[in-house]
Amino acid sequence: MFLHIDYIFFQIFIITEDIICSNTIDTKNKEILVLIIILLVGIYGSNIQNLIKPINKNNSTIPKYIQEKADIVNSTLNNNDKVYVIFQDPGITVDPFVFRYCISPIVMNLMDEYSLGKLDGPNDTMTYNITAKEWKEKLINENYDYVFILKTDNEFNETYKELFEDKTDFKNIENKIFKVNKTNDNDVILTLYTK
Repeated sequence: MFLHIDYIFFQIFIITEDIICSNTIDTKNKEILVLIIILLVGIYGSNIQNLIKPINKNNSTIPKYIQEKADIVNSTLNNNDKVYVIFQDPGITVDPFVFRYCISPIVMNLMDEYSLGKLDGPNDTMTYNITAKEWKEKLINENYDYVFILKTDNEFNETYKELFEDKTDFKNIENKIFKVNKTNDNDVILTLYTK
């Protein structure tokens, strides 16, 4: 296993003391060795473990299921696209901040606009109470290019189905990207998008 930090500091202290008290090393070399030790400790600061166990830059603390969903967006959309993310989940199992980070620099909707529809009660701060007409206007006015469906429920499907093209399969809508097609008569049709 790896050495304990206190033990390492103790060893550094002992080595430094031995160098300073040694009669076999001249003063100039003592100063250089002490400076090297001080620099090593200073460079790695309070995280002396980096001397023993360097951080693996390939390890990620982002949960795999969030990264997989973000990969759908990243592999399909361009960095300058704007996407409206739908996540109908009262338990919020996907952290909006982490998901936003994973798809950056792609711009997405606000955190409190993930879940659309009627509020689940007075303490519901995660649902954006908006009609289909209001959502359509938001998609147009705020220039959204795409809608990404992480998760829906029956209420969402019924309330907003008029914005989707007729052939949309609402039983198989999750983890899909829809193109926001703006029509000449100020309308929107969301069509399944594949790159």
